[in-house]
Amino acid sequence: MKKMTRGGGFTLIELLVVIAIIAILAAILFPVFSKAREKARQTTCTSNQKQLATATMMYVQENEETMPGTDFWSVVDGASGKILICPTAGKKIANAYGYSNRVAGRGLGEIQMPTEEELTMDAVAGLAGNLLLTQNDADFRHAGKIIVSYVDGHVSNVSSVRGVFAPPVDVFAADAASVNVTSAVTDSVIGDFKVTTVGSSYAKYENGKVTVAGWNSYNAATLIYDMGTKETNAGWEVSFNGLLNEGKKVIRATVSVLDDNDKAIATMEFGYQAWDYGNIRLVFNGKDVLRTPYYGGPAVAQKKDVETKLLALAGSQNFFSIAATDNGYILNAGGIAFDTTSIADATANWKKPTKVLFSSLCDGGSGDSPAIFENVEVSYLPL
Repeated sequence: MKKMTRGGGFTLIELLVVIAIIAILAAILFPVFSKAREKARQTTCTSNQKQLATATMMYVQENEETMPGTDFWSVVDGASGKILICPTAGKKIANAYGYSNRVAGRGLGEIQMPTEEELTMDAVAGLAGNLLLTQNDADFRHAGKIIVSYVDGHVSNVSSVRGVFAPPVDVFAADAASVNVTSAVTDSVIGDFKVTTVGSSYAKYENGKVTVAGWNSYNAATLIYDMGTKETNAGWEVSFNGLLNEGKKVIRATVSVLDDNDKAIATMEFGYQAWDYGNIRLVFNGKDVLRTPYYGGPAVAQKKDVETKLLALAGSQNFFSIAATDNGYILNAGGIAFDTTSIADATANWKKPTKVLFSSLCDGGSGDSPAIFENVEVSYLPL
């Protein structure tokens, strides 16, 4: 009887096992390969926008330190077409990037935070003039993130953008009358200002400079600028240089944005408690979003610290803004941004800002210790 022998082929079970192993390996490796390819595309996109930022800054230096206008893309028209193509968006989109209308035509010195001011970024297809106006114009095409170039020239892959790209319009300097109240008054109205002083405290405003000096640690001098209903459909930005006169003693200097009922929406406080010199506190709708550590030690050291803190503001622009976006509201204070996810409960009862308050308290029984805010701008961001 002839013995049956097995041929050299695979059995069906063996073949299925091999196929299953290949499928498992493919499932594991394909996402890795996909991520690697996307990383390479991101690198190309980053390089493209870095070149655009560099070219823009070269143009600015030759254009009396003024940013290109809304005709930005005609300025860079001589650029190779390749640097306008984002590999992730595909070659069918001749220009995959947008230019921020917020910086268009502005002087370089007007831009307060060049490290945070967006210049170009990934933009949605079909954007008119490739000019960024709102957050809807930004395209988070890189695995849920977006590549952005900034005015200072650096480029980052980020998960959020400012969201309001219209240029700010300053309504303060042109709209506000001069103020000089040196005696105790209650709610004195001068132009768009309301002034409250106590004892020998005083409040002044002239040519972009706000000076407020409280009478003592319990009686603040306040100066409120009423924006009224000038631009209700807008975000608002308050910027200033702040300083404290050498040798003087300010316990607390405050800048707040108020609603129609004079309730503080957002507040930036320096030395936020009596005798708690030198601290900085940010409050949004009654919720602390930033508070620096308490400074202990002798009173003299604390007073020196608050002078250092406030004098330091004279060297760089400090601001906070409240911007309305499609996703809610964003508080940005002193260059530190807080998105709405971290302060969702604070935005639940949002009201539109209509007023800006400046106030101060001093250490002593006289108003000879002013908090001074220079180069004050109150601007709205059209939406």
